[in-house]
Amino acid sequence: LPDPEAMAVTHRVAVIRSIASKIESTSEAPDISGVMDSVSDLLDRSVAANEYIIRSAGDIDPLLDLSALDFEQLAFHFAANKRTAAKAIEKDLEQRLDDATRKNPMRLDLAERFRRLIDEYNAGTHNLEEFLHRLKAINDELTEEEQRAVREDLSEAELAIYDLLTKPEPALTEAAARKVRGAARKLLTHVEDKLVLDWKKRQQTRSAVRVAIGEVLDEELPEVYGPELYDAKVGSVFDHIYTSNFDDGGSVYDESESEARSDTAVATLPDVAEDVSDELVAMAAANPDLRARLMEKLLGTDATWACSTKALLGGETREVEYKQTARWNVREGREDRAMEDVIVKTVAGMLNDHGGTLLIGVTDDGEPVGLDDDYALVKPPNADGFVNWLDTLFDNSLGHAGASRLLIRMDQVDSHDVCRIDIPASSRPIWVKNPNGTDTLYQRRNDSTRAVPTAELDTFLTDRFGPR
Repeated sequence: LPDPEAMAVTHRVAVIRSIASKIESTSEAPDISGVMDSVSDLLDRSVAANEYIIRSAGDIDPLLDLSALDFEQLAFHFAANKRTAAKAIEKDLEQRLDDATRKNPMRLDLAERFRRLIDEYNAGTHNLEEFLHRLKAINDELTEEEQRAVREDLSEAELAIYDLLTKPEPALTEAAARKVRGAARKLLTHVEDKLVLDWKKRQQTRSAVRVAIGEVLDEELPEVYGPELYDAKVGSVFDHIYTSNFDDGGSVYDESESEARSDTAVATLPDVAEDVSDELVAMAAANPDLRARLMEKLLGTDATWACSTKALLGGETREVEYKQTARWNVREGREDRAMEDVIVKTVAGMLNDHGGTLLIGVTDDGEPVGLDDDYALVKPPNADGFVNWLDTLFDNSLGHAGASRLLIRMDQVDSHDVCRIDIPASSRPIWVKNPNGTDTLYQRRNDSTRAVPTAELDTFLTDRFGPR
């Protein structure tokens, strides 16, 4: 007869395997860290400090070596679950955005997008996968912004002045932009000696700072700055200098927590076979490089959102689709509403499946050809006009629940504009609104998109989204 203790351990292993199977079948890793304590205690009592091998009756070969089971990988799913990582990333982004906006008020739009994302997630607009996806997009944009001063050959303080002088207007030639960069450098040098102790408290010293700003800008700005725009820029620059410099001689540009973090040694992310502890999650929140690696570990590096646009040109798959145009019928040489319908159906199908990426401006063979034909049909006839048109199309066809999940951006591939739409899997069914007032549900199958037959709707909805 089999050993009773061996049978008990076999049963416990089966339970753990069942838990692991449930984890893999869910889109969101449940937070059941308490269960892990029980599992660990169970293993301690069952295995103790010695190797435990279960053998079949009358067989000298082991059926199961408990010491070889990858329990740490199971622990990884619990200890470093996506919800914990999302919270750590959210907290880190909030701190970095606060620091970034204090240094440069032109970054407020990015901070507002972050706050809006948090509100939408808390209201249930986005599931956890979408939330992490969008957090990563904001993180990447902020990282790019944090490195822009180096590319512009400016200090952080000079970059803030340059942005205030150039955003949202005027449009500048490269030569004029170089001149404005020079003005930003000269202005800070010229104003520095005016920021004496308690300069904010006295009208005379405040006026001296404003006059110094006006003198430099009057002398250095190109002619495109007319009198009204010049006055507005003087005012915005003064307001920024007033808020970013303190009465004691310090400023927001002195060494900050975010700058100190950049000097932190990059910790090594454990292999999947190692436990990811709360300590590591906390370290990831303070270390951008480690955070990026942890996100890759949790979300995977093979997902389309993690690939460059050029890397997605290797052929269409269930998660990748190419469309040459969105409005122009290439074969017939005319505008065609059917092209728009195909775009909407493809996006809806991916939302209702595993998600993916749609590239517009790419032939079926994966060759980038640009969007000139489509640009001619939107206002303004450029990339911005095209993205705005697409956003409206999706809002009208998929509703807010569908359109708000999409990330639309323009990329340059081989000197051609390619519109990239990253499409996360939706947590609810997304229906396409038809002109005749009916709704259609589409699904992605292999590398094509098809309408779900009416007779199979209930089965599909239950299988994909669960019981209603």
